[in-house]
Amino acid sequence: MKRFLIAVLCAGVMVGVWSAEKKSTGVKWENDILSAQKSLKGAKQKCILLYFTAPGWCGPCRMLEKGPLATAEFAAVVRKNAAVKVDFSDRNKITEGQRKLLREFEVQGFPTLIVLDANGKEKGRLVGYLPEKNFFAQLDGLMSGKGKNK
Repeated sequence: MKRFLIAVLCAGVMVGVWSAEKKSTGVKWENDILSAQKSLKGAKQKCILLYFTAPGWCGPCRMLEKGPLATAEFAAVVRKNAAVKVDFSDRNKITEGQRKLLREFEVQGFPTLIVLDANGKEKGRLVGYLPEKNFFAQLDGLMSGKGKNK
């Protein structure tokens, strides 16, 4: 009985560690594009991922954040590049800066992930929810310049 309890306790700890790793991907989101561009200064072939989201009320945004964006694979992409998150969850507190970004990048819906080169020029975008396999295949294509999804 003692061995059984120890085995259950160890299994519980392992599941807890695995869950924490799954939730904590280490993605560092910048607050604005200028900060992202500064972080890439001098880097070659780096991208800025500009993510427009509203997980407070947008189901596909929540699915994307709990799916592909919560993976270690996405965290690795962000570590090699830069990422900016523009959150529209609170419809009553949308700033003029956020409105300006929506107009500038012609965002029509959420979620929208726009891939920019280091100078801020759009390479392509992903709109809506995509499962992990499709998401990463399309994201890799946009970042490498092999695809343009608008």
